[in-house]
Amino acid sequence: MSTIKVNAIESTSSGGVAAKIASINDGCISNRNLLINSSFEIWQRGTTFASGASGGNRYTADRWSVPRRTRVARSTDVPAGFKYAILLDREQTGGAEAFTVSQGIEKENIRFTGSYTLSFYAKSSDISTVNINVQDRTTVSEGGTNHSSIVTNQAVSITSSWARYTHTFTLSSASLTGTCLRISIGNTSASQNDELLLTGIQLETGTIATDIEKRTFGHEVLLCQRFYESNMGPNSPVTTTDGSISSQWSYMGSQDSSTLLASTGVIYKATKRASPTVTIYNPSNTGTASRANSEGSEKTVTAVYGGVNAAGRIYVSGCSAGDFVTYNWEAQAEL
Repeated sequence: MSTIKVNAIESTSSGGVAAKIASINDGCISNRNLLINSSFEIWQRGTTFASGASGGNRYTADRWSVPRRTRVARSTDVPAGFKYAILLDREQTGGAEAFTVSQGIEKENIRFTGSYTLSFYAKSSDISTVNINVQDRTTVSEGGTNHSSIVTNQAVSITSSWARYTHTFTLSSASLTGTCLRISIGNTSASQNDELLLTGIQLETGTIATDIEKRTFGHEVLLCQRFYESNMGPNSPVTTTDGSISSQWSYMGSQDSSTLLASTGVIYKATKRASPTVTIYNPSNTGTASRANSEGSEKTVTAVYGGVNAAGRIYVSGCSAGDFVTYNWEAQAEL
């Protein structure tokens, strides 16, 4: 049950009553969930990710980072009221290894000291425990500096059926020394072929888990695009195995520093968290980055970035004025 502050209760003309609600759990009535894409509806980079041998983390579903040794897929095995879940599959051989999903919350959004409650839906037929880890960090990735001792690290028992789990912890200071508050859910000793399903992950102020906040799809996309955006739009990655994707195109314009300049730059739909890393992809050969198709042949491309709002210039070598160039792009400003 949530704690609701009521300023007044008034009678209505129909004989009922109307309550003027001031807050829920001492927080906002809307925008309670501090996490983005908590129900895994946005997948701009793709919907399946094979496991890899290299270490470190990578982003899969928007805003969620997962170790590279874990296979990731969008799943429709979900609890009632949800559309998608994230499937984590520890595929690699070589002994037990953590498989987790993590998100970093910008420290500017952690404004209050006191109690916070994390809630999530989970199920697994392979493991019986998930670990909740909250840290003050420089980045979400495993290699990021841990600026303080672990804020909380709690083991929660789960079953093979969908259920909701909650964990309340206390932040003693709102002044984080790192870049973000890192929320991680997973298992620290997963073995090969272990699987875990998660969805409906919510972090809010207070000691009680309210019902999952459901934003509109468009609102969720814009929140994700503050950290990552491509010309392909949500759930349509810029890279595919066969190159069967559409692309942005423009005509080659004037000379700029003895190099032809694409006449169309890139204006982002959402202002980025910081100046992003921009990558140009060949739409016909997606294994080739930093190249584009121009009149049927590949040309080397250099992007000059304009900051948080645009990639202002895209240079293409070996073209003639009036040629057209096609390319895909992505801009990443993740924590």
